[in-house]
Amino acid sequence: MTIPRSFLIGVRHRRRPTIDDYNWWVSSFAKIGQPAAVCDHLTAGVGGSRENVVDILEPLNDRASLEITGFNAKSQMFWTGRTFFLKADRLNMDVASVEPDFQGKGLGRQLAANCFCLAGSMDLKQVTVTTIGRGNYVWARAGFLPSLKWWIKLRKKVKAYLPKIEGVNADQADLIDTILADGEVKGVWALADFEGPVRVPTPEGLQEVSLGSALLCHSDASWHGTIELAEPHADAEQLERFRNYVRFWG
Repeated sequence: MTIPRSFLIGVRHRRRPTIDDYNWWVSSFAKIGQPAAVCDHLTAGVGGSRENVVDILEPLNDRASLEITGFNAKSQMFWTGRTFFLKADRLNMDVASVEPDFQGKGLGRQLAANCFCLAGSMDLKQVTVTTIGRGNYVWARAGFLPSLKWWIKLRKKVKAYLPKIEGVNADQADLIDTILADGEVKGVWALADFEGPVRVPTPEGLQEVSLGSALLCHSDASWHGTIELAEPHADAEQLERFRNYVRFWG
């Protein structure tokens, strides 16, 4: 048996796929379709052209990773990576990098919303992300929650960085101390929701940012976050927070 051409059209495979790869994909992504169709779902509504890459296919581990680069007529707009851990019913948002000229136009939010639409269509139970840089702040605003292990690590980073932030008043400092002393992982939302402004040190001098951004982004408090989609673990407050963030109805 040969691999149908439809499995190869519209994507580039990092390694030559086998018939076992194809059979696993057809079984695992039956509700969506071939790799190009999955990439279509992940980039719905963003416009332009794309280069789609099947980066990893591991049928024995029920794992597939896709990388997608988006272009307009003149330049690259974004690059994103998504990994399906189907044994765990989980879609991980590996990375989403939007080029500076296209930031602030909703591309990142649309790409995130597409992940949730696709995860729902596939009856997956979780969408996850490993935060870095600005994502430490952004994904908390969007409703992701760390495990208790990650919350403990995150609190240490924030507590160590707090004295470097200029402009924090006494009431804010007391509330931050209370949040950091608590074992409740939803404290990351409370930190992200602090407004401001405050000032943080950068190589170029003091920079004015929101207090939430200072606490999570500038403290370099990376963490692994999860949004639960399935009962009994789904959290209405968490899902509503995500919908509000991406301006997404369902």
